[in-house]
Amino acid sequence: MEITVYNHSNLPVCDFEKFVEMQEDFKIEVPEKTLKLKNIIIERGFKYPFVCWVDKEGTKFIVDAHRRKIVLDQLRGEGWKIPHVPYYKIQAETKKEAVEEILLFNSRYSEINPETGLFEMYKIDVENLPIDIPEIKINTETPKINYQDEKEMDYKSQYGVIVICTDETEQQKIFEKLSGEGYECKVVVT
Repeated sequence: MEITVYNHSNLPVCDFEKFVEMQEDFKIEVPEKTLKLKNIIIERGFKYPFVCWVDKEGTKFIVDAHRRKIVLDQLRGEGWKIPHVPYYKIQAETKKEAVEEILLFNSRYSEINPETGLFEMYKIDVENLPIDIPEIKINTETPKINYQDEKEMDYKSQYGVIVICTDETEQQKIFEKLSGEGYECKVVVT
């Protein structure tokens, strides 16, 4: 049994056991959430790199991935093979500054929209995903606005050409010409 580790950005890698905890009692473990994370890693693989600060001696202190390290340790103890994991280093001059980065990394600079239509737009069954976002409440009674044409949602990729026009009259002429030639066109103003 081996955990799949993804590293599409070709980040440096190392054994997760080489990373050192630094957050102390900043977060509290919730066993149900730890189990949820363990199941995500088993089912979907390890996709998010460790974020660390490296001191002058080369010690890699965790800024983000404390819980992932705990879960990987549990999995290894259960017999799972864990390949080396990707990581990236943050800039900090001292350990104190690196601990400050933990706070900055965990800060939210925006709010989650509890009425987002994002999941319905992409037909994501949120109730069956192992997410933990308290702000997301599934409301099946209120229809959500779909900002995308239904037929566009089925395309894997779309390719287009933007034609820069001098005014609306030129835009309308080009739109009519291309539409008349069978091209699917949209009129946009930026």
